[in-house]
This record gives sequence, C-alpha cells and structure tokens, in this order.
Amino acid sequence: MAYDIVEKIQQMVAKAESTDSMAEAETIMTMVRKLLDQHGISLLTITKHQRRDLDPVGTSRNVYGWWAADNWMRKLSHAASRYYGVEVIWFKKGNRTDIAIVGRESCRAAYLAMLPYLRLQVNRLAKRGWRNYDYRSESVGRNQIGIALSYRLYALAREKKAEQETLGGKQGAGLNALIPVDEIEIEMRESFPEVKSVDVWKRAARPSQAAIDAAAEVSLADQLAQKGAPNFVIGRK
Repeated sequence: MAYDIVEKIQQMVAKAESTDSMAEAETIMTMVRKLLDQHGISLLTITKHQRRDLDPVGTSRNVYGWWAADNWMRKLSHAASRYYGVEVIWFKKGNRTDIAIVGRESCRAAYLAMLPYLRLQVNRLAKRGWRNYDYRSESVGRNQIGIALSYRLYALAREKKAEQETLGGKQGAGLNALIPVDEIEIEMRESFPEVKSVDVWKRAARPSQAAIDAAAEVSLADQLAQKGAPNFVIGRK
C-alpha cells in the first residue's frame, strides 16, 4: 500500500513537471502536499531527479559569523539569501551572530563565496566615505552602505524572479518553479524545527545618497569569477 502511494505521488510530480500550465502544476502540487501530509511522507524521499542528485538541497551549519558591531550584516545576509536562493538562519551567541544556510549545494557555495566579499566591500567603502566626510564615522558608513547594498540585492532578486516567471514552457512552469521551494521548506523544518521568524528590517535607517552610490559600485560578478572562490570561505568564521 505504501509503495502504491509513493508511486502515485511520483507520477503526480512527474505530471507537474511536464505541464506547460502553471495553474495545472499548482493544482497538482496542492494535491501532492495533501497526500504527503496524510501519509507522513517527506517530499525529499519522493522527488528523485537527476538535477537534484547533482545539486541536492542541504544544510550548512556555522559557516560564517560576525560581531554585534556589524549589526547591518543581518540585513545584508538576508538580502543576499534572497538573491542567491537560500534560506539563512541566525544564531546569537553572546556578542556574536553565527549563521546556517539551507538550499541547493550550488546556491550555498555561491552565497558562502559572496557574503564575506560583500562585507569586505562595505568596510572598504565606509572607510573611504569617512575619509571623504560622507559619514560622521566608519560605523555609520558601514551601516548606511550595508543597508543600501541590501536594498540593491532585494531589487535584483525581484528582477531575477520576474524573469524566471515570464519564461515560457516547462522552464517557467511545473516542477522547476514549484518543487525547489518545497524542498527547501522541508529541509528547513527538518533541520531547524524550533526556528522562529524575525523582522530584520525593524528600525532600519534610511540610507543616504552617498551610501546608495557606494553600494552601486560593488560588483556581484568579480568574486565568483575568481578561481576557487567558494572554497575560500567554507568553514571560515
């Protein structure tokens, strides 16, 4: 009986993947989720797929962190997670924040390569701006530029999502659009059952024009273009 249910769900998922209609795919996946809940089956055990085997969803724990003085990093880390397609979880340990991330292996590698780079760029631009009298201190500059860069990443993430949603055929509908989100949500629930949502933008300052201009200078391509860049930060604090 259990095998029959698994096979049935696999067939439904295959149908969701093959359809060109987003509405039909969403309807099918709604039924799939109901069956999964009813029989206590994880979607991760059902959706075996070559792309998933090559680029599996997983969790990276305690991969990066910062001290309380860099409170803008929580905002930037969240904005970067939206841009690179991962979920980020923060763990406050005294005067320090450490993070874990959930997502596809390739997305986690890109995120881990970029986050320290983005932090270094914010620090560099804040030091330059302070010397040019754009901010009353380096810490103010870091906060302003970090927030401005976060806004930029959110905007780029929305653009990326809009492009994906307007793609025609199977690339814009079916499994490619629906299942990855479900897999990440399931991995999140299984890895962090006690996780709570927080408002990272509560009491956020409005960035100055100098900070916005500085944030626009940060290249999002250079770091990933460097040979071996993802290995540079994995496991580093």
